[in-house]
Amino acid sequence: MTFILTLGNLDQVIQVSDRRFTPQQRPDDEEQNKTGTLQTADGRFAYAFTGLARVGTFNTRDWLIAALPQCGAPTYESYHVFEDLKRRATSDFRILPELRAVAGHERGLGIIFAGYLYRESPPRLAYAVLSNAVDADGVLRSDIGSDFVCHYRLGQPANRDLALVKPFGFLPAMKPQDADVLLNMLAGHKPPHAILGKAIEVIRMLAVRPEARGTIGKQLCSITLSVDRNVSATSDYHSH
Repeated sequence: MTFILTLGNLDQVIQVSDRRFTPQQRPDDEEQNKTGTLQTADGRFAYAFTGLARVGTFNTRDWLIAALPQCGAPTYESYHVFEDLKRRATSDFRILPELRAVAGHERGLGIIFAGYLYRESPPRLAYAVLSNAVDADGVLRSDIGSDFVCHYRLGQPANRDLALVKPFGFLPAMKPQDADVLLNMLAGHKPPHAILGKAIEVIRMLAVRPEARGTIGKQLCSITLSVDRNVSATSDYHSH
């Protein structure tokens, strides 16, 4: 299960995820990109997914790339995009033969979108968690199935002390103190490259802990998204 670390404040959102593919909890591939960006009528987001990455000819990243542009009509506002994607995911997991054949925890999929809504000034930090397997806090549900749920969170506008550190995916390896240094950097408005560097360091530290059980890789992807819509998102590959 991919580990995702989502960080945010009023300056930028940084999302870092590992590239390890672990079917049946066994490392199989270290080069699976599970990230992307989404532009809506009223926002923009980085996203990453954890859980089911591929089965047969079905590939979750390709499915997302194809599905997202078809969601949200006629307004293409963020809420409508996410709700349409929720309905499509639920339908496809019920109908597509390859997905119907997957059972148990292998069927779980979680997608976290993090970015900004521009309906007001200053923009609001926001994230959405779409999943059939976990709740908004990343806690595993008891009823992994076909029905997807979307959870939403909004930051308070103009809160200069706002700092978001949200781990998602396989969580046992991360301790509360691991987030503290990142929270302090975000609240102190450190430069994005410094925050990103520390996030990479934290994930690679988690990867070697026994609690990770080999599910967290050290090959990483990141997306940095400025609150300024005129600044292009930056994606990077971090080889170990």
